[in-house]
Order: sequence, then structure tokens, then C-alpha cells
Amino acid sequence: SNCNQNCMCTRNITKLLVLCAASLISRPVESFSSKKGGADNTMLPKLVVFDLDYTLWRPELYQLDHPILPLQSIKEGIGGALTASNEIVDLFPAARRVLCDLHQKQIPVAIASRTHLEKVALQLLSTIMVDGETSVANVIGDMPVIIRGTSKDSHFRTIRDRSGISFVDMTFYDNELLNIEDVQNRLGVHSVYCPYGITDKIWESGMTDFVSKRGMGSKRDSKRRSRKQKNNYNFY
Repeated sequence: SNCNQNCMCTRNITKLLVLCAASLISRPVESFSSKKGGADNTMLPKLVVFDLDYTLWRPELYQLDHPILPLQSIKEGIGGALTASNEIVDLFPAARRVLCDLHQKQIPVAIASRTHLEKVALQLLSTIMVDGETSVANVIGDMPVIIRGTSKDSHFRTIRDRSGISFVDMTFYDNELLNIEDVQNRLGVHSVYCPYGITDKIWESGMTDFVSKRGMGSKRDSKRRSRKQKNNYNFY
């Protein structure tokens, strides 16, 4: 009787743990933070960098008919922007959710784009809203917005210099694999490939991998300190 009760208790605890783990994974950013008011972001990136065309929004700007400017907001920016040629540019649905969440959690956002239409891109950032009060430009704030035709490698060096944030504390999302490989292999920035734009699955996976690597690094550092202490004790 006691044995059966213990077995049932163990199974119930196991089910509870599985459900808790599943609920954490289902929340993109909150799963890596504490409750509101006491968020512990030590494991999260200090800066999230996004490409623009077909990463945050669609279509790519070179695909638009001319003239593009002036822009008109759709549904006060929540529906994106309408070009002078009556084409819509808007965020991917997951991108809007992610940007809103990052803004609420005060995790800085920067831009690294190679679009040749810088003036259009800057106006889109100010026109498109992530919620009723906040534009994409508001989310970025005073963080770097690098829009130029040079390599993403050079973009990130400028972002590091202007923000003061090291490469290992950044994560990068881009829809072009060459850009991902360039930034990750040359600079060591945790980079995430999103060929069809930001999706919930890609965002969650990228953040999970970043936190996992950060945790492994912390464990290695802890072991190194522990070994060093042992060696010091042995030395003395």
C-alpha cells in the first residue's frame, strides 16, 4: 500500500516537472527571466541585433515599386506602412511580438542592414509600431542603427564601438546565411539564421541556444576557478 502510494506520488511529481518545463519553453523571453519586478537577465544577451529586410519586415525594400515616399501609417502603424505606390511594408507577426517583449524587458536592440534605401528604412522604423504607443525606432532608442552597403563584420565593429557592448554579449538575427557565418565565425557573435524572417520557433531556439552557451561558459569558468583555488591551496 505504501509502495503504491509512493509510486503514484513519484509519477505525479514527474508529470508536474514536465508540465512546468513545457510552460517555460513556450514563452520566448519570459522563460529566461524571473517574475516582473525582479527580472534576472544575467543570462540574456546585453544586445540583440537584427537585420531589416525579410528579417524584421517584408517585403525587401528593393522589391518595392517607385515612388516609395511619402509613407502613410496603416491603423496608426500597427498595420505597417503604405508606400506612395500603395504597397504595404510591415513587420513579421513574431517580430512585432519579440520587439514589444524586448522593449518591455529593457533589453537593448540595434540594427545592422545593407539596404541601399537608408532614408526609406529610417522612415519605416519611425512609422511602424510594435504596439499602440511604441514605434520600432522607440524600441531601438539610442542604440546603433547601421545601414550601409559594407560587410556585416564592419557593421558589428561599429556597433561594439558605439554601444560599448562586447561581441560575446550580443546575439544576431539575419535571413542571409553568408552574413550569419561572417559575423559568427569572425567575431564570435551568437548568430541565428532566419531564412523566412523572424518566427516564434526561431526566436525561442536562438535565445535557448544563447542561454545554454552562456550557462556552459559559466560552468567552465567556475571549474577553472575551482581548479585554480585547489592549485593555490596545494602550492601553499
